[in-house]
Amino acid sequence: MKERLLIYGATGYTGRLLAREAGRRKLPVVLGARRRERLERLADELDLPYRVLGLETPAERKRRLDEDAKRPIPGPDELRKLAAAPKPAARPSPNAALYSALADVGVVLNAAGPFAETSLPLARACVKTNTHYVDISGEYDVFRELDGELDQEAKKHDTLIVPGAGLTVLASDCLIRDAVTCARERGMGEPHSVRVALSRVPVVSRGSVRTMLDCVRDGVRILRNGKDEFYRVGTLVRSFTFGEERDFERDQPRICTAMSLADTLTAGATAARAFRGHWEPAQAVPNVEAYLEASSLERTVYELGGEFSLALRGGPLKLVVDRVLAMWPEGPRAEERDQTTQQIVVEVEDRYRRGVELRLATKNSYDFTVDKALELAETLCTTKSEERGFVSPAWVLPSGIIDGNDEFGSTEGWGEWQLKYRGLPRRRAPNAPGPPA
Repeated sequence: MKERLLIYGATGYTGRLLAREAGRRKLPVVLGARRRERLERLADELDLPYRVLGLETPAERKRRLDEDAKRPIPGPDELRKLAAAPKPAARPSPNAALYSALADVGVVLNAAGPFAETSLPLARACVKTNTHYVDISGEYDVFRELDGELDQEAKKHDTLIVPGAGLTVLASDCLIRDAVTCARERGMGEPHSVRVALSRVPVVSRGSVRTMLDCVRDGVRILRNGKDEFYRVGTLVRSFTFGEERDFERDQPRICTAMSLADTLTAGATAARAFRGHWEPAQAVPNVEAYLEASSLERTVYELGGEFSLALRGGPLKLVVDRVLAMWPEGPRAEERDQTTQQIVVEVEDRYRRGVELRLATKNSYDFTVDKALELAETLCTTKSEERGFVSPAWVLPSGIIDGNDEFGSTEGWGEWQLKYRGLPRRRAPNAPGPPA
Protein backbone atom coordinates (compact mmCIF):
# COMPACT_ATOMS: atom_id res chain seq x y z
CA MET A 1 0.00 0.00 0.00
CA LYS A 2 1.31 3.45 -0.97
CA GLU A 3 1.23 5.60 2.17
CA ARG A 4 2.54 8.92 0.83
CA LEU A 5 0.07 11.85 0.86
CA LEU A 6 0.33 14.65 -1.71
CA ILE A 7 -1.35 17.99 -0.96
CA TYR A 8 -2.02 19.74 -4.26
CA GLY A 9 -2.57 23.47 -4.10
CA ALA A 10 -0.31 23.71 -1.05
CA THR A 11 0.53 27.36 -1.73
CA GLY A 12 -3.11 28.54 -1.49
CA TYR A 13 -4.73 29.73 1.73
CA THR A 14 -6.32 26.43 2.82
CA GLY A 15 -3.46 24.48 1.24
CA ARG A 16 -0.95 26.19 3.53
CA LEU A 17 -3.11 25.39 6.58
CA LEU A 18 -3.23 21.75 5.47
CA ALA A 19 0.52 21.63 4.85
CA ARG A 20 1.41 23.08 8.26
CA GLU A 21 -0.94 20.76 10.12
CA ALA A 22 0.27 17.71 8.15
CA GLY A 23 3.84 18.63 9.06
CA ARG A 24 2.87 19.02 12.71
CA ARG A 25 1.26 15.57 12.66
CA LYS A 26 4.42 14.09 11.06
CA LEU A 27 2.47 12.64 8.14
CA PRO A 28 4.43 11.32 5.12
CA VAL A 29 3.37 14.33 3.06
CA VAL A 30 4.60 15.86 -0.20
CA LEU A 31 3.61 19.38 -1.24
CA GLY A 32 2.45 20.06 -4.79
CA ALA A 33 1.56 23.17 -6.79
CA ARG A 34 2.07 24.77 -10.20
CA ARG A 35 4.35 27.67 -9.24
CA ARG A 36 7.86 26.63 -8.25
CA GLU A 37 8.92 29.83 -6.43
CA ARG A 38 6.09 29.92 -3.88
CA LEU A 39 6.22 26.13 -3.45
CA GLU A 40 9.96 26.16 -2.74
CA ARG A 41 9.57 28.86 -0.10
CA LEU A 42 6.79 26.94 1.68
CA ALA A 43 8.68 23.63 1.49
CA ASP A 44 11.81 25.24 2.94
CA GLU A 45 9.77 26.83 5.73
CA LEU A 46 8.14 23.52 6.70
CA ASP A 47 11.12 21.30 5.79
CA LEU A 48 8.92 19.10 3.58
CA PRO A 49 9.53 17.59 0.12
CA TYR A 50 7.73 19.13 -2.84
CA ARG A 51 6.86 18.45 -6.49
CA VAL A 52 5.97 21.01 -9.14
CA LEU A 53 2.87 19.68 -10.93
CA GLY A 54 1.11 21.11 -13.96
CA LEU A 55 -2.43 20.12 -14.90
CA GLU A 56 -4.03 20.00 -18.31
CA THR A 57 -7.23 21.88 -17.52
CA PRO A 58 -10.55 20.83 -19.10
CA ALA A 59 -10.34 23.84 -21.44
CA GLU A 60 -6.83 22.89 -22.58
CA ARG A 61 -7.84 19.26 -23.08
CA LYS A 62 -10.88 20.29 -25.13
CA ARG A 63 -8.71 22.59 -27.25
CA ARG A 64 -6.22 19.76 -27.92
CA LEU A 65 -8.97 17.31 -28.89
CA ASP A 66 -10.64 19.92 -31.12
CA GLU A 67 -7.35 20.51 -32.94
CA ASP A 68 -6.97 16.77 -33.53
CA ALA A 69 -10.53 16.60 -34.86
CA LYS A 70 -9.91 19.45 -37.33
CA ARG A 71 -7.00 17.70 -39.01
CA PRO A 72 -8.01 16.44 -42.47
CA ILE A 73 -8.49 12.73 -42.95
CA PRO A 74 -5.61 11.38 -45.12
CA GLY A 75 -6.50 9.86 -48.51
CA PRO A 76 -5.47 6.36 -49.74
CA ASP A 77 -2.14 7.54 -51.21
CA GLU A 78 -1.20 9.38 -48.04
CA LEU A 79 -2.12 6.36 -45.94
CA ARG A 80 0.16 4.11 -48.02
CA LYS A 81 3.02 6.58 -47.61
CA LEU A 82 2.45 6.78 -43.88
CA ALA A 83 2.43 2.97 -43.62
CA ALA A 84 5.74 2.69 -45.52
CA ALA A 85 7.46 5.49 -43.61
CA PRO A 86 9.45 4.74 -40.43
CA LYS A 87 7.26 4.96 -37.35
CA PRO A 88 7.88 8.19 -35.37
CA ALA A 89 8.48 8.06 -31.67
CA ALA A 90 5.26 8.04 -29.68
CA ARG A 91 4.20 11.49 -28.59
CA PRO A 92 4.27 11.71 -24.78
CA SER A 93 1.03 12.37 -22.96
CA PRO A 94 0.60 15.99 -21.87
CA ASN A 95 0.08 14.58 -18.36
CA ALA A 96 3.08 12.23 -18.39
CA ALA A 97 4.95 14.27 -15.77
CA LEU A 98 1.85 14.24 -13.55
CA TYR A 99 1.50 10.46 -13.83
CA SER A 100 5.16 10.05 -12.90
CA ALA A 101 4.77 12.33 -9.86
CA LEU A 102 1.83 10.26 -8.57
CA ALA A 103 3.50 6.86 -9.03
CA ASP A 104 4.45 6.51 -5.34
CA VAL A 105 1.53 8.51 -3.88
CA GLY A 106 -1.29 6.74 -2.06
CA VAL A 107 -3.69 9.69 -1.68
CA VAL A 108 -3.95 13.11 -3.34
CA LEU A 109 -5.67 15.84 -1.31
CA ASN A 110 -6.71 18.59 -3.71
CA ALA A 111 -7.01 22.09 -2.19
CA ALA A 112 -6.49 24.02 -5.45
CA GLY A 113 -9.40 26.07 -6.70
CA PRO A 114 -11.27 26.73 -8.81
CA PHE A 115 -12.20 23.07 -8.51
CA ALA A 116 -14.13 23.20 -11.77
CA GLU A 117 -10.71 23.37 -13.45
CA THR A 118 -8.57 21.16 -11.20
CA SER A 119 -10.79 18.35 -9.89
CA LEU A 120 -11.47 16.38 -13.06
CA PRO A 121 -7.93 16.32 -14.56
CA LEU A 122 -6.35 15.53 -11.20
CA ALA A 123 -8.90 12.82 -10.36
CA ARG A 124 -8.44 11.31 -13.84
CA ALA A 125 -4.68 11.12 -13.26
CA CYS A 126 -5.27 9.53 -9.84
CA VAL A 127 -7.42 6.78 -11.34
CA LYS A 128 -4.76 5.99 -13.96
CA THR A 129 -2.06 5.71 -11.27
CA ASN A 130 -4.17 3.76 -8.72
CA THR A 131 -4.15 6.71 -6.32
CA HIS A 132 -7.08 7.69 -4.12
CA TYR A 133 -8.45 11.20 -4.74
CA VAL A 134 -9.82 13.55 -2.05
CA ASP A 135 -10.74 17.24 -2.37
CA ILE A 136 -12.37 19.97 -0.26
CA SER A 137 -14.77 21.26 -2.91
CA GLY A 138 -18.47 21.88 -2.35
CA GLU A 139 -19.73 22.68 -5.86
CA TYR A 140 -22.61 20.63 -7.22
CA ASP A 141 -21.30 20.59 -10.82
CA VAL A 142 -17.89 19.29 -9.72
CA PHE A 143 -19.51 16.39 -7.86
CA ARG A 144 -21.77 15.56 -10.79
CA GLU A 145 -18.85 15.58 -13.21
CA LEU A 146 -16.66 13.34 -11.05
CA ASP A 147 -19.50 10.89 -10.39
CA GLY A 148 -20.59 10.69 -14.03
CA GLU A 149 -17.20 10.46 -15.72
CA LEU A 150 -14.92 8.56 -13.33
CA ASP A 151 -17.03 6.36 -11.03
CA GLN A 152 -16.93 3.17 -13.10
CA GLU A 153 -13.31 3.63 -14.14
CA ALA A 154 -12.26 4.16 -10.52
CA LYS A 155 -14.01 0.93 -9.49
CA LYS A 156 -12.03 -0.98 -12.13
CA HIS A 157 -8.77 0.43 -10.74
CA ASP A 158 -9.70 -0.17 -7.05
CA THR A 159 -9.47 3.53 -6.29
CA LEU A 160 -11.69 6.01 -4.46
CA ILE A 161 -12.99 9.40 -5.57
CA VAL A 162 -13.99 11.31 -2.40
CA PRO A 163 -14.85 14.98 -3.01
CA GLY A 164 -16.27 17.25 -0.33
CA ALA A 165 -13.87 16.69 2.58
CA GLY A 166 -14.55 20.25 3.79
CA LEU A 167 -17.06 21.46 6.36
CA THR A 168 -20.29 21.61 4.37
CA VAL A 169 -20.40 18.20 2.69
CA LEU A 170 -18.35 16.14 5.15
CA ALA A 171 -20.17 17.42 8.25
CA SER A 172 -23.66 17.17 6.75
CA ASP A 173 -22.89 13.72 5.34
CA CYS A 174 -21.79 12.36 8.73
CA LEU A 175 -24.69 14.09 10.53
CA ILE A 176 -27.23 12.55 8.14
CA ARG A 177 -25.69 9.10 8.53
CA ASP A 178 -25.87 9.24 12.34
CA ALA A 179 -29.30 10.91 12.43
CA VAL A 180 -30.92 8.31 10.15
CA THR A 181 -29.38 5.45 12.12
CA CYS A 182 -30.83 6.80 15.39
CA ALA A 183 -34.26 7.51 13.86
CA ARG A 184 -34.39 4.07 12.25
CA GLU A 185 -33.85 2.46 15.65
CA ARG A 186 -36.93 4.31 16.91
CA GLY A 187 -39.25 3.30 14.08
CA MET A 188 -38.87 6.02 11.44
CA GLY A 189 -39.96 4.88 8.00
CA GLU A 190 -38.13 5.24 4.69
CA PRO A 191 -36.50 8.73 4.48
CA HIS A 192 -38.60 10.94 2.26
CA SER A 193 -37.11 14.43 2.76
CA VAL A 194 -33.67 15.71 3.71
CA ARG A 195 -32.75 19.34 4.40
CA VAL A 196 -29.30 20.73 5.16
CA ALA A 197 -28.59 24.25 6.43
CA LEU A 198 -25.31 26.04 7.12
CA SER A 199 -25.01 29.11 9.32
CA ARG A 200 -23.46 32.31 8.05
CA VAL A 201 -19.71 32.16 7.47
CA PRO A 202 -18.43 35.27 9.30
CA VAL A 203 -15.13 35.62 7.40
CA VAL A 204 -14.62 34.09 3.95
CA SER A 205 -11.51 33.62 1.86
CA ARG A 206 -11.05 34.82 -1.70
CA GLY A 207 -11.59 31.31 -3.05
CA SER A 208 -14.85 30.94 -1.09
CA VAL A 209 -16.16 34.17 -2.60
CA ARG A 210 -15.48 32.83 -6.10
CA THR A 211 -17.30 29.62 -5.20
CA MET A 212 -20.35 31.55 -3.93
CA LEU A 213 -20.43 33.56 -7.17
CA ASP A 214 -20.40 30.33 -9.15
CA CYS A 215 -23.27 28.98 -7.01
CA VAL A 216 -25.58 31.93 -7.76
CA ARG A 217 -24.84 32.13 -11.49
CA ASP A 218 -26.95 29.12 -12.46
CA GLY A 219 -29.86 29.58 -10.06
CA VAL A 220 -30.86 27.18 -7.29
CA ARG A 221 -31.18 23.44 -7.82
CA ILE A 222 -33.18 21.22 -5.45
CA LEU A 223 -34.54 17.69 -5.71
CA ARG A 224 -38.32 17.43 -5.48
CA ASN A 225 -40.24 14.18 -6.01
CA GLY A 226 -37.14 12.65 -7.52
CA LYS A 227 -36.64 15.35 -10.16
CA ASP A 228 -34.40 18.40 -10.37
CA GLU A 229 -36.21 21.71 -9.93
CA PHE A 230 -34.69 25.15 -10.45
CA TYR A 231 -35.50 28.43 -8.69
CA ARG A 232 -34.25 31.97 -8.95
CA VAL A 233 -31.66 32.76 -6.30
CA GLY A 234 -33.21 34.25 -3.16
CA THR A 235 -36.79 33.12 -3.85
CA LEU A 236 -36.78 29.86 -1.85
CA VAL A 237 -36.31 30.56 1.87
CA ARG A 238 -36.80 28.63 5.12
CA SER A 239 -36.03 29.20 8.80
CA PHE A 240 -33.76 26.97 10.91
CA THR A 241 -32.68 27.05 14.55
CA PHE A 242 -28.92 26.51 14.60
CA GLY A 243 -28.11 26.86 18.29
CA GLU A 244 -25.07 28.72 19.49
CA GLU A 245 -22.33 26.67 21.08
CA ARG A 246 -23.66 25.18 24.37
CA ASP A 247 -26.93 27.11 23.99
CA PHE A 248 -29.16 25.22 21.55
CA GLU A 249 -32.47 25.69 23.36
CA ARG A 250 -32.61 29.49 23.52
CA ASP A 251 -31.66 30.09 19.90
CA GLN A 252 -34.15 31.88 17.65
CA PRO A 253 -35.01 30.73 14.10
CA ARG A 254 -32.86 32.31 11.39
CA ILE A 255 -33.82 32.87 7.77
CA CYS A 256 -31.85 30.86 5.20
CA THR A 257 -31.95 30.88 1.41
CA ALA A 258 -31.66 27.80 -0.78
CA MET A 259 -28.36 27.36 -2.64
CA SER A 260 -27.00 24.86 -5.16
CA LEU A 261 -24.62 23.09 -2.80
CA ALA A 262 -23.12 19.66 -3.39
CA ASP A 263 -25.18 18.35 -0.46
CA THR A 264 -28.12 18.26 -2.89
CA LEU A 265 -26.32 15.39 -4.63
CA THR A 266 -24.92 13.51 -1.61
CA ALA A 267 -27.52 13.95 1.15
CA GLY A 268 -30.27 11.81 -0.38
CA ALA A 269 -27.89 8.97 -1.20
CA THR A 270 -26.38 8.99 2.30
CA ALA A 271 -29.80 8.97 4.00
CA ALA A 272 -31.02 6.08 1.84
CA ARG A 273 -27.85 4.07 2.40
CA ALA A 274 -27.87 4.68 6.18
CA PHE A 275 -31.48 3.43 6.35
CA ARG A 276 -31.04 0.30 4.19
CA GLY A 277 -27.43 -0.58 4.90
CA HIS A 278 -26.58 -0.61 1.19
CA TRP A 279 -26.73 1.78 -1.76
CA GLU A 280 -29.22 1.53 -4.62
CA PRO A 281 -29.20 4.61 -6.88
CA ALA A 282 -32.78 4.06 -8.02
CA GLN A 283 -34.06 4.37 -4.43
CA ALA A 284 -32.44 7.63 -3.29
CA VAL A 285 -34.43 10.06 -1.12
CA PRO A 286 -36.76 11.98 -3.49
CA ASN A 287 -36.71 15.42 -1.77
CA VAL A 288 -33.44 17.17 -0.93
CA GLU A 289 -32.76 20.86 -0.24
CA ALA A 290 -29.65 22.77 0.90
CA TYR A 291 -29.69 26.21 2.54
CA LEU A 292 -27.29 28.93 3.63
CA GLU A 293 -28.10 31.53 6.29
CA ALA A 294 -28.56 34.95 4.66
CA SER A 295 -29.86 38.35 5.74
CA SER A 296 -32.23 40.38 3.55
CA LEU A 297 -29.27 42.33 2.17
CA GLU A 298 -27.34 39.13 1.38
CA ARG A 299 -30.35 37.60 -0.36
CA THR A 300 -30.65 40.77 -2.45
CA VAL A 301 -26.99 40.49 -3.43
CA TYR A 302 -27.52 36.84 -4.39
CA GLU A 303 -30.54 37.77 -6.49
CA LEU A 304 -28.54 40.47 -8.30
CA GLY A 305 -25.79 37.95 -8.92
CA GLY A 306 -28.33 35.61 -10.50
CA GLU A 307 -29.82 38.39 -12.64
CA PHE A 308 -26.40 39.44 -13.96
CA SER A 309 -25.05 35.91 -14.28
CA LEU A 310 -24.40 36.15 -18.01
CA ALA A 311 -22.58 39.48 -17.65
CA LEU A 312 -20.46 38.02 -14.83
CA ARG A 313 -19.16 35.32 -17.16
CA GLY A 314 -17.35 37.71 -19.46
CA GLY A 315 -16.91 41.27 -20.64
CA PRO A 316 -16.21 44.41 -18.59
CA LEU A 317 -18.22 43.31 -15.55
CA LYS A 318 -16.12 40.15 -15.17
CA LEU A 319 -12.96 42.27 -15.24
CA VAL A 320 -14.37 44.48 -12.48
CA VAL A 321 -15.28 41.44 -10.35
CA ASP A 322 -11.82 39.92 -10.90
CA ARG A 323 -10.13 43.14 -9.79
CA VAL A 324 -12.30 43.40 -6.69
CA LEU A 325 -11.53 39.78 -5.80
CA ALA A 326 -7.82 40.42 -6.31
CA MET A 327 -8.03 42.97 -3.47
CA TRP A 328 -10.09 40.62 -1.26
CA PRO A 329 -8.14 39.14 1.69
CA GLU A 330 -6.77 35.73 0.85
CA GLY A 331 -8.26 34.37 4.05
CA PRO A 332 -8.98 35.15 7.72
CA ARG A 333 -6.14 35.57 10.18
CA ALA A 334 -5.57 32.98 12.92
CA GLU A 335 -7.13 35.20 15.59
CA GLU A 336 -10.19 35.78 13.38
CA ARG A 337 -10.62 32.03 12.95
CA ASP A 338 -10.31 31.46 16.69
CA GLN A 339 -13.12 33.93 17.39
CA THR A 340 -15.65 32.33 15.03
CA THR A 341 -17.75 29.17 15.15
CA GLN A 342 -19.93 27.41 12.64
CA GLN A 343 -23.29 25.67 12.96
CA ILE A 344 -24.86 23.12 10.67
CA VAL A 345 -28.32 21.50 10.81
CA VAL A 346 -29.73 18.42 9.08
CA GLU A 347 -33.41 17.40 9.07
CA VAL A 348 -34.56 13.95 7.92
CA GLU A 349 -38.24 12.97 7.69
CA ASP A 350 -40.25 10.03 6.42
CA ARG A 351 -43.46 10.55 4.42
CA TYR A 352 -45.44 10.93 7.66
CA ARG A 353 -43.12 13.79 8.76
CA ARG A 354 -41.65 11.68 11.52
CA GLY A 355 -37.94 12.09 11.81
CA VAL A 356 -34.99 13.81 13.42
CA GLU A 357 -33.19 17.12 13.56
CA LEU A 358 -29.48 16.99 14.35
CA ARG A 359 -27.54 20.20 14.99
CA LEU A 360 -23.80 20.67 15.33
CA ALA A 361 -21.88 23.68 16.64
CA THR A 362 -18.22 23.37 15.73
CA LYS A 363 -15.10 25.43 15.21
CA ASN A 364 -14.63 27.68 12.22
CA SER A 365 -14.95 26.13 8.77
CA TYR A 366 -11.24 26.40 7.88
CA ASP A 367 -9.82 24.65 10.96
CA PHE A 368 -12.60 22.04 10.79
CA THR A 369 -11.78 21.36 7.14
CA VAL A 370 -8.07 21.00 7.85
CA ASP A 371 -8.67 18.60 10.74
CA LYS A 372 -11.19 16.33 9.03
CA ALA A 373 -9.70 16.39 5.52
CA LEU A 374 -6.35 15.23 6.89
CA GLU A 375 -8.08 12.61 9.06
CA LEU A 376 -9.88 11.26 6.00
CA ALA A 377 -6.74 11.30 3.82
CA GLU A 378 -4.69 9.60 6.55
CA THR A 379 -7.38 6.91 6.88
CA LEU A 380 -7.12 6.14 3.18
CA CYS A 381 -3.31 6.08 3.38
CA THR A 382 -3.16 3.59 6.24
CA THR A 383 -6.36 1.52 5.99
CA LYS A 384 -7.65 -0.59 3.13
CA SER A 385 -11.21 0.55 2.49
CA GLU A 386 -13.92 -1.72 1.10
CA GLU A 387 -15.39 1.24 -0.80
CA ARG A 388 -14.62 1.84 -4.47
CA GLY A 389 -15.44 4.51 -7.04
CA PHE A 390 -17.25 7.76 -6.22
CA VAL A 391 -18.04 7.87 -2.49
CA SER A 392 -19.28 10.60 -0.15
CA PRO A 393 -17.09 11.30 2.91
CA ALA A 394 -19.28 9.67 5.58
CA TRP A 395 -18.52 6.20 4.24
CA VAL A 396 -14.77 6.65 4.48
CA LEU A 397 -14.33 8.66 7.70
CA PRO A 398 -14.45 6.15 10.59
CA SER A 399 -15.34 8.54 13.42
CA GLY A 400 -19.01 9.17 14.24
CA ILE A 401 -20.53 12.23 15.85
CA ILE A 402 -23.27 10.93 18.16
CA ASP A 403 -21.98 9.13 21.23
CA GLY A 404 -24.46 6.85 23.01
CA ASN A 405 -28.21 7.35 23.33
CA ASP A 406 -28.15 10.92 24.67
CA GLU A 407 -29.91 13.79 22.93
CA PHE A 408 -27.17 16.31 23.69
CA GLY A 409 -23.42 15.90 23.92
CA SER A 410 -19.94 16.87 22.84
CA THR A 411 -17.65 14.77 20.67
CA GLU A 412 -13.94 15.46 20.42
CA GLY A 413 -12.98 16.80 17.02
CA TRP A 414 -16.57 17.66 16.12
CA GLY A 415 -18.08 19.95 18.73
CA GLU A 416 -21.42 20.30 20.53
CA TRP A 417 -24.36 18.39 19.06
CA GLN A 418 -28.08 18.08 19.81
CA LEU A 419 -30.52 15.51 18.49
CA LYS A 420 -34.29 16.05 18.45
CA TYR A 421 -36.94 13.51 17.49
CA ARG A 422 -40.17 14.46 15.71
CA GLY A 423 -43.11 12.11 16.23
CA LEU A 424 -40.79 9.31 17.39
CA PRO A 425 -40.22 7.84 20.86
CA ARG A 426 -37.18 9.14 22.73
CA ARG A 427 -36.01 5.61 23.38
CA ARG A 428 -35.58 2.74 20.99
CA ALA A 429 -38.91 1.19 19.98
CA PRO A 430 -39.53 -2.47 20.98
CA ASN A 431 -38.38 -4.93 18.30
CA ALA A 432 -37.10 -2.02 16.16
CA PRO A 433 -34.28 -2.98 13.83
CA GLY A 434 -30.79 -2.01 14.91
CA PRO A 435 -28.43 0.09 12.81
CA PRO A 436 -27.46 -1.47 9.49
CA ALA A 437 -24.20 -3.39 9.39
